[in-house]
Amino acid sequence: MEKATLTLKRDFSTWKILIDKAVALDPKIHLGYRGWCRFQFLRDYSGAVQDLETLKQYYPEDLGRSLSGDYRLEVVKRMSYSALGQKEKATGIIEKLLATRGHVKGLFDHDQVGVIYFEQGRYDKALENFEKQSKEYDFAENIYFKSKVSKIRNKDYLDLKMLALITYDEGKVMKDVDTHHFNKIYRKQIAEL
Repeated sequence: MEKATLTLKRDFSTWKILIDKAVALDPKIHLGYRGWCRFQFLRDYSGAVQDLETLKQYYPEDLGRSLSGDYRLEVVKRMSYSALGQKEKATGIIEKLLATRGHVKGLFDHDQVGVIYFEQGRYDKALENFEKQSKEYDFAENIYFKSKVSKIRNKDYLDLKMLALITYDEGKVMKDVDTHHFNKIYRKQIAEL
């Protein structure tokens, strides 16, 4: 496992061999890490789902958190289903998770939920989640999606667009030092809205 971590950033093929060995030796410990890395670094969404579904056999109540700590692994599974085009399944997972008593939300949970509702055309639910996200931690991507909902509804969205640009320029964005977040938005996308 320790060798696998070191090669993840430099040599994916060696990392894959080593992490597969680690999972074979102790799946309960290593499946979550491999599932997260498949999602975040390799964009292997079906592999991530497979690992996280298998991990559920060991931890039926709580899969744990991503390596970065930004997401619960249930949310990673939800984003993977979304990326695979299984939007309804993704929505069901996150709705169940957010309704769970004692659920500790991740930094971007409501934004990610809002995006899936937005993609489904469920704009009221999307906006509800974007507003919840704004109250907890607001950032450019969240404001961008709020402005997209306003634009679709033929409402004034330009103030939100400008706020998203300002917020982006202030550095209040989804950040990860190793890679970019799922549903990450860049300044150019905001400007073109």
